[in-house]
Amino acid sequence: MSLALIMVVVLTMALMAIPLIMTIALIMIIDLIMTIALIMTIALIMIIDLIMTIALIMTIALIMTIALIMTIALIMTMALPITPRPSPLPVQPSAVLRRHTADARDQHAANARDQHAADARDQHAADARDQHAADARDQHAADSLAASSPKTPSPLSSSSSSSSSAEGSWAWSTSEAMRYGLVLGGYSLTKIVSSPLVGHASDVYGRKPLLVVMLVGSGVCLAVTAQTTSVEGLIAARMVTGVFASNGALLTAILYEAYPSSAVRMLSLLETCWKVAYFAAPAILYALADWPPSTPLVLAAALFFIAALLATGLRVGDQPASKGKAAVSAPFDQEAPPATRSFGDAMRTSLAHPLVLALIVAGIVSPTKDMAPLMASKFGSGPAEVSATSTVKYLVSLGVTISPMAANVAKTYPVRQVILGGLVVQGILFCIYPLAPTLWAFYALHAVAAVVAAVSDPIEIAYVSSLATKDTLGAFIGVTHSIKGITRFSSTLLGAMLSGSAVEAPFYIGGAGLAAKGMLVAALGR
Repeated sequence: MSLALIMVVVLTMALMAIPLIMTIALIMIIDLIMTIALIMTIALIMIIDLIMTIALIMTIALIMTIALIMTIALIMTMALPITPRPSPLPVQPSAVLRRHTADARDQHAANARDQHAADARDQHAADARDQHAADARDQHAADSLAASSPKTPSPLSSSSSSSSSAEGSWAWSTSEAMRYGLVLGGYSLTKIVSSPLVGHASDVYGRKPLLVVMLVGSGVCLAVTAQTTSVEGLIAARMVTGVFASNGALLTAILYEAYPSSAVRMLSLLETCWKVAYFAAPAILYALADWPPSTPLVLAAALFFIAALLATGLRVGDQPASKGKAAVSAPFDQEAPPATRSFGDAMRTSLAHPLVLALIVAGIVSPTKDMAPLMASKFGSGPAEVSATSTVKYLVSLGVTISPMAANVAKTYPVRQVILGGLVVQGILFCIYPLAPTLWAFYALHAVAAVVAAVSDPIEIAYVSSLATKDTLGAFIGVTHSIKGITRFSSTLLGAMLSGSAVEAPFYIGGAGLAAKGMLVAALGR
């Protein structure tokens, strides 16, 4: 009996253990499957991130290669002499009759061309005389009217008349247009490359030394630019100036580090400084209109040297980020990426966040919204009215940025919702721009959009900056400034292409792009 009982007990325990063993095995299989799925998901995310990073690097390399090829082509075009047409081959003795016929035909064609050219010269001379006489009559009438009337014309009308009278001077050739484009674009091209490098150098050596170097370098470059006597020298000077054009990125990093709890307020005041400069610069240029053309450049160089002297007295940003009083807590309590030291690591960290990559894509596909074509086609506006639009924008923005409005909004409402709301509202307003019934309604829409941007832009800058750690903040902000230059370049081309088909298209597509950008911030932000 005892043996049978023992066998029954053993058999019962074995039967009970089988389900348990099967359950444990099933759990282990499920855990293995989940582990494999997790590893595959992480690998897929890393592959997608690597592909997006490679695509960004290839885009930057392509833009730089195209700009370099255009620069080399322009320099070679200007350097190569004009090659004379080769002389015709000697005529063989067997073709004397054909040559005689060809000579007669060529002589007839030459006579016809000479006659046509003479007629064209006579017609051109007659048109020039008529135009000169008409201009003299108009000028005489204008002088008589000015002498008889003490009234001062309005700035808008005088701007319009001066712009229309100078309209013919902008009939540039393709070569001249390319040179002018290189004068403007060369600055941005080198700034795109130098901003991340300068930002990383400020992480290693300190913000203040790099800021002083940038200000002194800008002053020297402007002084050299004032002495250039050729377009090639001007292009080279502008490209070198772009190397020292990271003042804004360094100032942003200094303010963010020195005032982490009030970064939005400080960035709003920094925007106020830019707005004041936008107002003061045209007035200074107008006052120096009768001076030599190099005078504004010399004055700007002197101001940069003064700014460098003032920067030496800063009590913040004079130590490397690893030793100085860097931002120890983000204003929005973000979880920052791990700290890095090398430039490559800083670049990878800056580009690793999905929000940064999403903002790159959103900026590239969002066209620039040029006011001039829309206002000209809808209201018949000229340069004076377009300039008034910019004046309205800067005046309204100046009133908002100098106030604590943005800082109060950031403290009162969730930050990502504020950025989302600001970008969506701006997108809707841009879509309404083409529907404005009058010019004053257009100005009103522009003023409202400027107020919204003045509130949300500093909050967005502070929010994106909070994704960096204290030892990669300079490189991170440098990368964002470089990205801004790349997206500005691509959006300008896209806006020009869309305006060629329909002047309203950039506003509709750009408005949708702003709304999409806000949704990306709300979805991918932390």
